[in-house]
Parts: sequence; structure tokens; C-alpha cells
Amino acid sequence: YWFGKAAEQGLADAQYNLGVFYVAGWGVSQDYAKAAYWYGKAAEQGDADAQFNFGVCHFAGQGVPRDYAKAAYWYGKAAGQGHADAQKNLGYCYAAGLGVDLDYSQAVYWYRKAAEQGDPEAQFNLGVCYDDGNGVPRDYAQAAYWYRKAAEQGDAEAQYNMGVFYENGQGVDKDYAQAVCWYRLAAEQGLADAQFNLGVCYYKGLGTSKDKAQAIYWFEKVAGQGGENAKTALDEVKGQPSSYWNE
Repeated sequence: YWFGKAAEQGLADAQYNLGVFYVAGWGVSQDYAKAAYWYGKAAEQGDADAQFNFGVCHFAGQGVPRDYAKAAYWYGKAAGQGHADAQKNLGYCYAAGLGVDLDYSQAVYWYRKAAEQGDPEAQFNLGVCYDDGNGVPRDYAQAAYWYRKAAEQGDAEAQYNMGVFYENGQGVDKDYAQAVCWYRLAAEQGLADAQFNLGVCYYKGLGTSKDKAQAIYWFEKVAGQGGENAKTALDEVKGQPSSYWNE
């Protein structure tokens, strides 16, 4: 009630909070259109959180028609005020050409802004830019730097990529034991590629001792997700003579 009164009187914080309440259905019936309305009111007054949320509404078509250009516009307003999520999302808009012209250098610019604020998704995306040479010269050491930042915050894709980098010696010194550590972290989060590579490490004895039970365990995890490569690997592992595992 009080938020509603304050919002109607033009208080930006109240307008933003009323929008949050309408999205969540706290004390009011859930209503995305009303949420977008109040986010818009607060956004026009310069509230960065409201600008970001209003951008999300337009990006998702939640309470307003989907409009990537308006999403990018409001992300830009919030990003300019240092809003990390908005910076990351604006980077994505530039990387995908959604609502703005595709521009990898702008994507890198905004990903970096968010990454430097500690956003793990932005750190991962910036690592991908360096890995692929999109918007910046390809630089595996920089890719590894940003992947590690995201991986240490629990980003499974980044953990997997760190494993690949250590296995191949890309941007870091080759180190199979480190590869196993990173693959395991991502595998335990359910990432099939990491589970498969961890299975390979146990099968071939890379960075760890050969271990038939562990190889089978991880390949079965992948097979359970529909991975045909793991089904082939399982047949191969089970067909090895016992002497193989003692080599």
C-alpha cells in the first residue's frame, strides 16, 4: 500500500520496488504489465536497477512487446551508471547483434566492464572473446586469465575450458593433473563434455592413475545424457584386458 502511494507520488525507489512486487506477486497479484509500467517510470527518473529491469522486460517480452532495440537502450542507460548485469547484457546484445549492430569490439568493452566488477558470466564471455579472437586479437593467456576468474566462482563452462587449456597447454603450461582438477569441478556440476574428458583421463591415465571404475562411472554419466561418444567409449573400456589397467 505504502509503496503504491509513494510510487504514485513519483518516488523512484518506490516505483522500482513496486515493479519488483508485481513480478514476484508479493502482496499483489503477479502482473508483468504493471511491473514493466513501474520499472519504466523509475527508469525514466534514472534509477539504474529499474533501467536494467525495464531492459529485461523488453528483451524477454515480459509485460511489454519484445523489442531488442529498447532492451539495448535501457541496458545502455544502466550500464553507463556502472550496473554490472546491464553491462554484461549490453555486451551480449553487441555480440549477437540484438537491438544494435553486431560489434564485437563493443561487446568486449562492455563484457570487460562487467568482468572487472567480478561478474562470472562476463568473465567467461570475455575469455571466449580472447579465445576466438572476436573484438580483440586472439590471446590464449588472456582467455585463460578470464576463464580462471569465472571458474574460481563456480562457472562450469569456464572450469571445463580451463581443463582443456591445461590438457592442451593453451595459455598455460600443459598440466594433466590440473586438467583433471578442472574437469572434475565441471563434471560434478553435470557438464557432459567435462564428464567425458574426465572419463578419458581415467581411461588413459592422464594426470591421474588409470582407473576402470572411475572411467566407467563418468562415461555412464555422459551416456545417461544421450552422449553417443560415451557409449562407444564404454564398450572400449569394458573390452580392455585387466593387464591394461596395471600398465
